[in-house]
This record gives sequence, structure tokens and C-alpha cells, in this order.
Amino acid sequence: MQHRHPLLDSGSTDSGPEKLALGHMTSPRTSWNVPLVFTSAGGDGSDEHVGEMLDVLREICEEQGNEHYRLKVIAIYSAVTKTFVHERLQKNAISGCGPTVPPLTTELINSAPRIVSQMGPEPFHDAMTATPDFNILVGGRAYDPSPYIAFAAWASKTPLDQTSTPGAKRLWGGFTHMAILIGQLDSVLKRIKEYVTDQHQGVKGTWDLDWHVYGQHQTTADGQPAEVFLIGEALASTQELARSVASTARIATTHIPYPDQKATSGNLAYGHGGKMESELGPCAQFSIYHLVELEEGEERLKLNNGSNALYRHEVALIGRGDSRVDSSQPKSLSTDQYSPTTTVSEAPITEDQFPTSPKTLGDVARVLRSKNAGPYEITFDVMFATGSIFQLVKSSGFLHAAVIAKLNGIREDEVIWSGFFDQALAYKATIPRLCKGKPTPNGGFMESDVHGSQKYIGLLKMPLPDAFVCAWDEMMAKRREDSGVQTSITPPAS
Repeated sequence: MQHRHPLLDSGSTDSGPEKLALGHMTSPRTSWNVPLVFTSAGGDGSDEHVGEMLDVLREICEEQGNEHYRLKVIAIYSAVTKTFVHERLQKNAISGCGPTVPPLTTELINSAPRIVSQMGPEPFHDAMTATPDFNILVGGRAYDPSPYIAFAAWASKTPLDQTSTPGAKRLWGGFTHMAILIGQLDSVLKRIKEYVTDQHQGVKGTWDLDWHVYGQHQTTADGQPAEVFLIGEALASTQELARSVASTARIATTHIPYPDQKATSGNLAYGHGGKMESELGPCAQFSIYHLVELEEGEERLKLNNGSNALYRHEVALIGRGDSRVDSSQPKSLSTDQYSPTTTVSEAPITEDQFPTSPKTLGDVARVLRSKNAGPYEITFDVMFATGSIFQLVKSSGFLHAAVIAKLNGIREDEVIWSGFFDQALAYKATIPRLCKGKPTPNGGFMESDVHGSQKYIGLLKMPLPDAFVCAWDEMMAKRREDSGVQTSITPPAS
């Protein structure tokens, strides 16, 4: 049996031996009497998961030794009804959250098992203001900064002016190192799909089939085709149909003949862990990611019957204790400890960070990453260590929308945003998330990088222009000269 536990360590020798020697804590016990706020409960913020978190709190309070617990808990729910969404759609008051999001339809609304809205800070601020002595706030789906903004405004007494399930999925995988097969893999996979289609003529239901192919165009050290790994993925309207499609395709992949075939007993090694195929169950897909035009007041918490606010809440006392910790007087947020201005100095010269004659963008970037920007977009961040490096990159003009388009196999007009952020010493670009040329939300059929964190490789390996490399070396030579760093050149042996 496996046990999983969240762990937290707050120890450190950084602050010296006083805590250990004198028995002091980092902060006095009274500092811990603060409210707990967490939102998007369960990861999706559905009403069901808000309720489940309340059940967890009840279970904690009922455990032996916790009889003295008595917590005032606020629960805020973010679900909206399909009726509300239908009404706004009929009024043309709904638009896609970004240019790649397809138009919302009545069919998509009806097929969604649940719809949650993304709350701003208003409902949280309203709830804290209405129930200032709360101990815990459990919130539904929220925009990431919302609870922070709401709590900061409340604590400092500053006024505060998806998924649908199209079917079931099944996959299988295997690898091959047959050079003859690898050389004609595309045509072989096309024939396999034609065979599977023929075998399912007249079968009720809908299905789709495709492959993830890894290593197809790689070579070994001696110039031979490298091993190729295939993962086949079948999507169908029922699990039984997905199983049939996957099994038929697996058998065909293993035994289909092809020109100049030598090994006729099997085309690939498969059956990892003894499994022929693996059922993945329902295949979830984002279907509603849209903006709704709200009427004034709808963004707030419904505190009375005359309000048109969308969001409801409940306040409950959980636990059997007679007394509660009073967290209604949060400590004031003082800015006196922070300097109004911050001076950023150039980093010291190191050969690792500032190489001579860099070859790729990855050689000169401090951070280079990709990730999701919502379910329909991928964003890239390229950050630089110093202002002088950033300005050199920016003035060189080799990072722009056309380059991003070429690296990602899209048209330049499909790049959603491209530009520099001087404050962050960074370049940023955002592109649509595409599958076979079509806008596709993350996490659905044929997904291979649900977080979008491996899309940056093209940028990382992008060659630097010769003119930039020359300007870089000149700048680094001057920096070394100014900082007194000596460089030596060893002549080649005669």
C-alpha cells in the first residue's frame, strides 16, 4: 500500500542559532492566527469540489484531539447555469477568450457536464468584508491573482474600486529499429489507417486514430536510422469501439507487409509491462473558454435577494469547540520596509554565463521556456541576465514574429503576439496551440505535451546571426577589460 502526504519544512540555519538555543520560533505564535484562503478548490473550482473541501475540514475537526476546533468557514461557488450562458449567447454577449478559441455554440453548452466561471477579486473581497471574522475561505474557480488582490485590499482596508467528454480513449505503443520500415513509415501508417477503416465499415459510432512518432528522422553515430518509438491513440464514442480500433491498428502495425520487408515475424517490439493496449477512459476536452459581457454588479457576491450578483456563498461553523481564534483583525500591510526604488547592477563576468562566440539563442539567454497561456495558446519567454545583453538582442532585430512563425511551422499572421518587455529584460511571443493545423485545446485527443513546457526547443537551438555574435564578442571583451578580467590565448602547437 502506498501513502502520499504533503510535506513542509520551515527550518533553516540562515538566521543563526537563536531559535534552537533559546527555544524561540521564527515568528511568535500569535502571528499564526491568520485566515486561510484557497481558491479553485480541487484544481478546477467546481461546486462539487468546494463541497468536498468542506467535508475534509469537517473530518479534520472531528478527529480525536481536535475537539477544541471551531472554524468559521466561507464557501464561494463559481458555477453558472447553462440557462445563463444560453441567454448571453442569444444576446451576442459571448466571445472567445483569444483569437484561436472557436465560437461558442448551443451544442457545446449542452454537452458540457459543468460550467464554471473564473471569478475576479470582487466576490472574495465581498465575502471577507461581510464576514470579517472568518478562519477559512474555500473558493471556486478563480483568476490566479484574484484571492491575493482581494485579501490585500481587505487586510489593508483599501477599497476595491470546462470540459466536455466526446468519447473514450485507448492507446498502445512499441518501438522498431528496422531501417527499411523506418524509411517508409509515413506510407505504412497511412495504409494501416485505411485497413482499420475497412475493418470497421458499418460499425455504429464514431472514431479517430493517429500516432505519436518519436525518433523518425534521427540517426545513430554510424549514420543509420535510429530506433523509432510509436504510440497509437484511438478515440471513439464508446470504450468498446475504442478498444476495437486500437486492437485492429496494433495488429496491423505489427504485421503489415511493406516493400523489401526482411523480418516477417513482427515489425515492432510491443507489450510493455505485458499489456497489449491500455484503456484511458473518457477523453476530456475543453469546449467553453469564452468571455461573457456582464451587467453591472453581476461580478460580485450575492449578499441579498435584490442583488443581481452571480456568485453565491455559504458561511458555516465547523467543529465542536466552544471558542474560535479571532482572525478578523489582520495585521496592517505596511510598505515602510520596502524601498521605493531598486537598483539593479550588472552581473559579474563569468565564462559560463557569458561565453565567447555563442552559437545559439540558448547560449545567451538566462531563461528560455514555453508553457500554456490558457488551453488554446502557447507562450514563449526568453529572459536575459543583464540590461546590456537584453538591449543587444533587442537592437539586433533577429527576434520577431516571422522567426517565431518559421520555427513553429505557422504563418506569420497566426502569431498572436510578439514583442519585448524592457522591465523584465525579456522577449515574449504567443502562438495558437495547433494539432494538424487546427486550433486545439490542451489535454485532448493526441495530446503529447499537456503543459506546453517542451515547445521551446526550436528557440533554444536557434542559430545566432553572425553580426550579433561579432557585436556580442566586442561587448564582452569591453566588459572584461572594464572589470579587469584577463584573457589569454594559447597559440597552436607547431
